[in-house]
Amino acid sequence: MKHQRIWIGVLVLCFGCQSSPTTPPDTLAASVDETLTLMNDRLGLMNAVAESKLQLNLPVEDASREEAILQAVEVDAKAAGLDKAFAREFFTAQFEAAKLIQAEAKKSLPKTAPSEEGMKKAGEKLTELRTKINDLNIKLLTTLGKIDWKARDTDARKRFAERGPELLKTHPETVRAKALAPLLSK
Repeated sequence: MKHQRIWIGVLVLCFGCQSSPTTPPDTLAASVDETLTLMNDRLGLMNAVAESKLQLNLPVEDASREEAILQAVEVDAKAAGLDKAFAREFFTAQFEAAKLIQAEAKKSLPKTAPSEEGMKKAGEKLTELRTKINDLNIKLLTTLGKIDWKARDTDARKRFAERGPELLKTHPETVRAKALAPLLSK
């Protein structure tokens, strides 16, 4: 009888200490929130990018620049422990979301011909913004690499679905949906 109580106590302790499979570990929650915050920071720069592009008479889309970044992302993805196809899909979605913001911003900005000095400042500003975006890209790769996508696939996607709308709430639904899509799909 005494041994039965001990075994029952051990079983209760073992099963009682297990976390629910739907509750993501703290590290997963922190990594998801950090990823979403970085995404929000990146998207938050897009109005300024649009303003600089407008002053420089540049289009929203720059396919050759995007492709160069995507190729670098694929190389850096391996170092971050990410599948390069997933990294490409993720950053392609970020580019598409960014272009939605830029296109909308360019529509609302006044179309005035900047001075030579204004063009110089716009070029410097765009270079500064691109440096910030590149830094955020690296941080995004690193943070995404902290998530064990194979082991916690369902938990990560659930957490992104729950927290994404809240942490990206300053952006329109179409932008949020575009940016979050690769994090929510299987």
